[in-house]
Amino acid sequence: MEQENSNAPSNRDMHVVDDPTATQHGQSKKNSRGHKPKRIKLNGKRKATSCSISQDVILHKAETPWKPKRKQDQTETEEDTKVTAELYKRVRSVLNKLTPQKFQTLVKQLSEMDITTEERLKGVTDLIFERIKVASTSKQGEYVNFRAILLMRCQKVFEKDKDSEKEMDERRKVIEQTQDTGKREELRKELEISEIKEKNRSFGNIRFIGELFHLKMLTENIIHDCLFKLLRAKDEVSLECVCWLLSTIGKDLDTDEARPRMDQYFNQMHKIVQEKTISSRVRFKFQDVIDLRKCKWIPRGNSKTPKTLDQVQKKVKKEIQKRQIFLKQLKAQHKTKQERGSEAKGSRSPSGSEMCASDGWDVGGSQTTQRQGQSRESSRGREPHRVEIEKSSKPAQPTAKELTDKEIEKKTKTILDEYLHLQDIKKAIFCVEELKSPSVMHTFVSSAVNYVLERSKIARNQTGLLLHELVKKNVLSVSVYIQGLIEVVRYAEDMENEIPNIWQYFGELMGPMVQDGSVPLNFLLKAAEPLKENNKAGLLVAEVLHAASHREGHKKVGSLWRLSSLKWEDFMVAGDIKKFIVDKKVEFTVGDNNQPSTPTVSICMEAIQDKLHQLLIKEKADNEVIFDWIEENVDDPIDSLKFIRALMTSVCESAITGSGSSARVLPEVIKNRGDLLKKYLDNRAESELQALYALQAVIHKVEHPQGVLRTLFDTLYDEDIISEDGFNQWEKSKDPNEQEGKRIAMKQVVQFFSWLREAEDDVSDS
Repeated sequence: MEQENSNAPSNRDMHVVDDPTATQHGQSKKNSRGHKPKRIKLNGKRKATSCSISQDVILHKAETPWKPKRKQDQTETEEDTKVTAELYKRVRSVLNKLTPQKFQTLVKQLSEMDITTEERLKGVTDLIFERIKVASTSKQGEYVNFRAILLMRCQKVFEKDKDSEKEMDERRKVIEQTQDTGKREELRKELEISEIKEKNRSFGNIRFIGELFHLKMLTENIIHDCLFKLLRAKDEVSLECVCWLLSTIGKDLDTDEARPRMDQYFNQMHKIVQEKTISSRVRFKFQDVIDLRKCKWIPRGNSKTPKTLDQVQKKVKKEIQKRQIFLKQLKAQHKTKQERGSEAKGSRSPSGSEMCASDGWDVGGSQTTQRQGQSRESSRGREPHRVEIEKSSKPAQPTAKELTDKEIEKKTKTILDEYLHLQDIKKAIFCVEELKSPSVMHTFVSSAVNYVLERSKIARNQTGLLLHELVKKNVLSVSVYIQGLIEVVRYAEDMENEIPNIWQYFGELMGPMVQDGSVPLNFLLKAAEPLKENNKAGLLVAEVLHAASHREGHKKVGSLWRLSSLKWEDFMVAGDIKKFIVDKKVEFTVGDNNQPSTPTVSICMEAIQDKLHQLLIKEKADNEVIFDWIEENVDDPIDSLKFIRALMTSVCESAITGSGSSARVLPEVIKNRGDLLKKYLDNRAESELQALYALQAVIHKVEHPQGVLRTLFDTLYDEDIISEDGFNQWEKSKDPNEQEGKRIAMKQVVQFFSWLREAEDDVSDS
């Protein structure tokens, strides 16, 4: 740019730029692309010049820059919201972990949380209970108490119930007025869900109010007001809340001063019960509360408050000890009545090393896997072996040192634990034989019965089967079995209060004795003898017969009852028999004894197949019904291979649900039908093979869905329905008439047979 050749003037000679804006602000104006050339005056003459900035200008930032108030408030609100959300998250985390075991630790964590505003305290109030004081944001200098907020919250929820009931009534009216069936059904389901939620909320709030009263955070007047309003409402939810509240704090309310008011409440409750205007369930709850007050507020059962793990473990241990002491004391009182009680005393020590170890089965200490222990009694004879009650057990040479009662009890528990885990009945019988203490074998029976009495139904059934096999093989005599059984049965009535289903449990333990006629049914006469005095013998016998019917059917058990010449008069007063038979559903014991044991008219196999399909799949009939029909209509079902295939087909089809690739197996169905299959397969190799052929045909019919055959094989093996020999025989079978679908089926169970061979190798190595 050209400039004039005059002498350069000094800075003080410079003039202001002639731009009006620049003149006003004392600075030049920039455009977006750079610096605009400036025009300056020098001694009255104009001169143009240009300048540039090579570096970016770095501005100084203040630590606390000024911001508009609107942005300041927004930033503070966002930060406070984040902190509050994090607080609620931590509180929820504590609540999720809250158990009696961790209560103190979590309370400490909660008390250390940053609850610094009234808003946060109100939020936490919905989730937790802990006394705390924080500064109030509504009134400076004052404090808000957690107790006040908590009580206000309870009051709002309590009063909200009325509004909720009105809302429910309005929704019911809307449903009645809705014409569309689909829409009406949808609204009805939504209403049911809402009613359940409201009911649970009301119950929870009432129980919470009761606990607050226990902690002296509520006055009696508040509680009386709640009870008055609830009784006046007269809807079932409110009346149930009355039951909850009185059950929780009735004892504390029922003081001398408040007794007139309490009498009013209970008179009103008694009136409601008598009027029968509410459901039976609520009436019974009212009656329970009325009875509770009559018993001076001493509950019949245990407290329903949560307990720590330590408390539960101590309670279980205490109950076991208490029960053992109770039984021993009663045994001591009746010791003079025991025929062989004196033989159990004396100096005895454990038997030698040839016996089963106390911590396991194996003599050589070898380890047994779970699967390899599951053997079947395939070598067992087919003809039932009759045992007379008068006959003693197989003579055994007593050892020099027999086991004591305590040692027998310990070994009994070990044997049963292993047997129930492995289901190996042969090894269990061997270990019982190795006890070699004939004078105290009745203690083995009583200990076994007592040990599994309150365990699962499967444990009781399996223990009953073991005792049956021990008697059948003369390891135990019938007299020893009865002696050990009586030691526990005679106290059944005393245990009935603590174990309401005691008779059913005894029935499941004794039922296996009634199955093949190997043990005469008249053993029940002696077993139930201690219960005749209090007229409880009939209850025991009825449950035994029902348990046996689950395995054999009513017809077979009824036939055994009549052959034994037993009568109900042998167990109870004659005047009560007819009503008892109907009430306990044991009519099968008084049927016609002249009924033919074999079918009078032959039925074709197609009709049998159709009937089994109807009973098992359509009607889902009980095993007893199916047993009875088979015994009445099928010639020699055990010897008929066609019948075996028809039965297996129907059972397996009833256990498969879905179709195509979505098909799956319900193992519970196979387990429930286990007694049915076991009875007619009868551990016979040919019957098991035909059953597997039938299963193969069923799988081929449904087009081999993935995993179905393997699940069925596992269940049949685990439930001891098909033996290892049966599976191996099917694998090796080359019958040309049974090859349809065999190749695909074999591919699906390759892993099953690989595992089976590995288990056999382990057994041979051990």
